[in-house]
Amino acid sequence: MKYKSSKLLNKKDLKELLLSEGIGKSEKELKSIQDSFRNSNAVFSVWDGKKLVGIIRGLTDGISRGLALDLFVHKKYRNKGLGEKLLFKIFRKYPSLKWHLKSSKMARGFYKRLKLIKDEELWFTYKRGR
Repeated sequence: MKYKSSKLLNKKDLKELLLSEGIGKSEKELKSIQDSFRNSNAVFSVWDGKKLVGIIRGLTDGISRGLALDLFVHKKYRNKGLGEKLLFKIFRKYPSLKWHLKSSKMARGFYKRLKLIKDEELWFTYKRGR
């Protein structure tokens, strides 16, 4: 497995990974996700030869806070430590920051195994069009 740090992702590679998660089915959704990675402060990926098998992105002000987003590991490559390595690559790129992440219900056990602390801060969400 080879880890890379690059925001430039081939649409075909990204689509194959996202489809394993059941997302990225439409061209609009795929382009939106590809653009979000391109516009992030940090992006790490893991490759098995020429196959993209995992990815994560991070947003930060570079001073106090960071937000880890969109951690995806291909289903066939899970439970091998790839997600943990990707997550900690983001954390280590900016080691002085307090990092936050939002978890799906399905992934909460993964974050608990890594001994991440469930923050009691309340998050609010604004959705466009209201």
